[in-house]
Parts: sequence; structure tokens; C-alpha cells
Amino acid sequence: MGIGDFAQKAEQYAKDNPEKVDQATERGEKFADERTDHRYDQQIGEGADQIERHFGGGSGEGGAEGAQPDGGERSDVVRQDEENDDQDANDNHR
Repeated sequence: MGIGDFAQKAEQYAKDNPEKVDQATERGEKFADERTDHRYDQQIGEGADQIERHFGGGSGEGGAEGAQPDGGERSDVVRQDEENDDQDANDNHR
């Protein structure tokens, strides 16, 4: 089994299990945001959006909306929550 076979199996698993993709993406996004002291939140969020649009199904638990037919972005509620987190992080550094 070559790397291409493994990649195909992983992609198929992700397509068959969109809720797991959403959960893993949200955990990874939160971890990366915290490890970088929220310096790269926008880039990390954009990457998470792309993953969830490609593989996710939308968890509906305060995370990203998931795959949108129109290629839409994350919900305004999530963006506001992230902005509040950013503000809290900035306040803690003062």
C-alpha cells in the first residue's frame, strides 16, 4: 500500500464521517489559536473553513457551519465569539 492509497482511504473516511471532520477541525483550530497566542487566528480560521467546506457537514454546536452549497463562510455568531476571544487575549497581555 503506497502513500496514494492511504490518502485515498483517508479522504473517503473524511467524506463518510463529516461530523468527525468538524470535531477534529474545531479542536485543531482551537489548539493552534491558543499555541500561537491568537496571532494567526484569521489564517487558522480560513484554513479550518476550507477543510470543513471540503469534507465537513457542519456540527451545529457553535462551530463552523460546515459545507455550504454557496461556499459560504463561518457563521456570524462564531466570528463574534472569536472576536470576543481576541479581545480577551489582548486585554490579558496589557
